[in-house]
Amino acid sequence: MVYNHFKGKDALLLALYDFYNKKFIQPSSVPVGDFGNLVDTMDPVQIFTGLADQFRKALNNPVLDKLSRIIIMEKEKNKIAAEISHKDRQHLIHSMESLFTAFKKRDT
Repeated sequence: MVYNHFKGKDALLLALYDFYNKKFIQPSSVPVGDFGNLVDTMDPVQIFTGLADQFRKALNNPVLDKLSRIIIMEKEKNKIAAEISHKDRQHLIHSMESLFTAFKKRDT
């Protein structure tokens, strides 16, 4: 059984999220402090085309698809899954705000 390796569902969800984050999120993320450099070296079309390509690759990744489905299905009934989902949304919002702030600073 899976639970022989984990103390319970929460530990399993945390391990899945850690795997998901290290394998798919961190390698493709631009550190927030680098957005200024990014907008100075690329035009908006290049940046958003790159973001769309990353999103398309994520959608076509069967492992990421399965991990995302687990988190989405569990978030309504499991506190850890809900926290993971919330953390991901907050990261996305913060990243987009930082990117648009970098665009604004560049244009002023």
